[in-house]
Amino acid sequence: TMDKQAPMFYLKNYNFGKKDEEDSWDDDDDWGDDLLAKYADVLKKDQTDSAQDLALQKLNQVPEDDKVIVEVIRDWVNVIVSDMGICPFSQSADKAGLPVGPVHYPLSRNVRPEDVYATYWHEVDYLISNPEKDISTTLLILPAFHLGNVEAFTSFTDTLSQPLEP
Repeated sequence: TMDKQAPMFYLKNYNFGKKDEEDSWDDDDDWGDDLLAKYADVLKKDQTDSAQDLALQKLNQVPEDDKVIVEVIRDWVNVIVSDMGICPFSQSADKAGLPVGPVHYPLSRNVRPEDVYATYWHEVDYLISNPEKDISTTLLILPAFHLGNVEAFTSFTDTLSQPLEP
């Protein structure tokens, strides 16, 4: 076998007349007052939240009170689902389905997929086990599950409906 030498490189420092105590690698001069002033608005923006950032943070805040969450969802169902006609089987937040009957709004704060599966199948069983005049539609509310990750939430919910398809 041949002995191989490790590759080497040399780092040379040319002071060009600077005193030995000076740090020739100091590049702090590049961040002088002129440059900082030029980008002050960008640097300041990074330190403060914009109105859009604050609005997004507010949207992602989950109220502590379950009644508040259910009320927000019911309002959304009234405006978006019923009033705008998104679902032809929804008359209001209280009446929907075929035949038209009461809407059930269970809320679960579970965040683990296994726990959400268990809650989901519990609600499927509840819906099947009760007469349609008592409950016609269920809207399972999961306020903290995959919050802020729409793709993960959608992928997970696809796995919930697949077993119900014929």
